[in-house]
Amino acid sequence: MFSIPVSADNWNKEKNELNSSLTFEHNSNLFNSQVKTADSSLRLAADYNLVKLFEGYGIQLPVNINRVTYQDNKQLNNTAYSVSPAARLFLSESSNLEFNVYKAETYSLPGQQANEFNQNAAIYKTDNQSASVGLKLGKAPQQAFLNSQLALTERSRDSIENNQAQKIRSAKLALTYGFKISEDTYFLSNLGFDDESRQQQDSQHGQLGLGFYTKAGGSHNLSFIIGKYQREQDNRQDGIYWQLQDNWQIAENIGLTLSSYQLSEVSYETNSLSQLRIQNSAGLTYIASNEHQLNIGLSHNKVELENDSQTSSQINLSLGWHWQLLDYFSVSSSIKTNQSKYDFANIDAKIDQTLASIRGHFSW
Repeated sequence: MFSIPVSADNWNKEKNELNSSLTFEHNSNLFNSQVKTADSSLRLAADYNLVKLFEGYGIQLPVNINRVTYQDNKQLNNTAYSVSPAARLFLSESSNLEFNVYKAETYSLPGQQANEFNQNAAIYKTDNQSASVGLKLGKAPQQAFLNSQLALTERSRDSIENNQAQKIRSAKLALTYGFKISEDTYFLSNLGFDDESRQQQDSQHGQLGLGFYTKAGGSHNLSFIIGKYQREQDNRQDGIYWQLQDNWQIAENIGLTLSSYQLSEVSYETNSLSQLRIQNSAGLTYIASNEHQLNIGLSHNKVELENDSQTSSQINLSLGWHWQLLDYFSVSSSIKTNQSKYDFANIDAKIDQTLASIRGHFSW
């Protein structure tokens, strides 16, 4: 995945925000399996974001905490968190140097991301930590730019019940170069290299791609890049990667977001060192008034083990309504249907899951 330096970021103005929410959710198939187990949960979340800007530099401190309790399956109760402090040096109007540290502990059930191939009726904990430095160099007035990033990451996943962890380490170097070819369009080139390992197995991944970024008359914010990747491990893997992102303002009160990507990554699954992840999604937002907003989403997610024929795929359809009752308080409700298809471990099945939720959100 890559970033476009000419798009907006979180360093435009100072912030000191605290948000909290309480969500009630009912899940018709908690473990996303052929034998359905229904349960309800209550999620209490708090988000804090601090952005301070000084002469020549800025600091940022986002913190998130989530506590989830289940009505029947109380062994799944958990507290997740993430914290990601950052500092940026503003070298010029178009150039900066940024330092980031990230630490998170999250929990996932079977069928959710990073847990697509598990069929056990259990919850899994994922630990993520990383440190990165990024240098963005631009030529005023944004005629050309070079975005470089060096990152060290470590992530691990283990079952709460058996405490068997799979740990993945990586060192990553990514470069994105772009130059202006018209009033609102940039040509892009992307180069990346990852030195990765899982337990005692090593994997080297490289990629090279070309693409463009455009505002397309002001109504679009479109970026696309496509290229070739190569992964060296026990056996060599070659393939195509891409990333597409478009925010389309169809009308003053209607927006459409489109996203698609395919990438190769190291897998948590022991029978394959790497996997191919493909995701396509579309989201429609309709602002009915200052108080009411309708959201519709459709996505298709697929994971293929690269050293195996096993696959896991999901089609998700969601419908949500947001009601801004007060400046500091809103209510959101949603219903989401998931259809999963598994083809692995002697399992060839389609599984349905429905989630309904209502959330109260406070801004301080």
